[in-house]
Amino acid sequence: MLTRMLLIRLYHKTDMKRILALALASLGAAQAQLMNPPEFILNSSFFQGHQKAADGSYKKGFNTLKLTSKAGLVLKAEYTSNNTNLQTAAQLIAYLTGYGESFEEPVLNFLKQNQKELSRGVSVLDQDSQYNISVVQQSGLLGLSVERHQFPESTFPKNVPTYGDPKAKVAIRILSDYQCPYCQRLATTVLSSWKKQAGSLGIKIEHHHFPLSYHQNAFPAAEAAECANAQGKFWEFTDAAFQDWNWTKKPVPDALKDFSRMAGKLKLDTKKFDRCLATHQFKDRVNEGLKTGQAARLTGTPSVYVGGFKVVDYNNWKEMMTLIQLSQ
Repeated sequence: MLTRMLLIRLYHKTDMKRILALALASLGAAQAQLMNPPEFILNSSFFQGHQKAADGSYKKGFNTLKLTSKAGLVLKAEYTSNNTNLQTAAQLIAYLTGYGESFEEPVLNFLKQNQKELSRGVSVLDQDSQYNISVVQQSGLLGLSVERHQFPESTFPKNVPTYGDPKAKVAIRILSDYQCPYCQRLATTVLSSWKKQAGSLGIKIEHHHFPLSYHQNAFPAAEAAECANAQGKFWEFTDAAFQDWNWTKKPVPDALKDFSRMAGKLKLDTKKFDRCLATHQFKDRVNEGLKTGQAARLTGTPSVYVGGFKVVDYNNWKEMMTLIQLSQ
């Protein structure tokens, strides 16, 4: 089990906004009920007895469940009930997100503390960018929705190093730091498998720079990779930089020499490469990656997105394939 600080941003339907922090101790990774077939949710104890109506929703008395699906998987669940008990709302949210019982009490406390604002409706997005959660309480009814969050395509710039067909509809997007050990692990393990399957799956792989400020060589490494990209060898340089990691322990000037040696081994024009590095030719492009990470609410590196969906576990190929399917 992992201890997680879940930061939730509260957006009223007015222009008012503020940041709310909920500490969720011993909360493990969510086992989401969304991203499953509708029957999976309908068979739960919460929705037993609901019958399909003519409009496609599921009804039981004054309770209505609406499921929005794509490719046979639920992306959004909306529920309206004359039971305005906030405890029930908290239980439903905990169930639909998959965070479970550990999530009920923090959600209930949050709803109680902001009960006056529920008449206008509130929406929250969890720190992991998995779910949009909305709650409204008015006219004797309680409405809530839980939706798998999807970032718009505009979040991610197009002028980034890309493996595979640039025209492919679906992109696996890696936000990475060359000096991050987990980024190195991704690059030297699952990435090769993704590359091998890119053509058959009709996907492309994008690299977005997110050098962390406390890694002194990460930003220069990102610049070096862009200089290699200018000569058509981005992925080859990236492989070399992650495989020979001695440069991470050196002062910046020595790391730059290592980058130049890597460029030489890749048969690049080292004079152009060194000049590119010395003049910081691609500094702005690396900084653009930092802005992308902020827009995508990055909480650590590496972060992986399929289309606009943030991946929970990039080692889980089943999850990756599900998100690829949903992004088609």
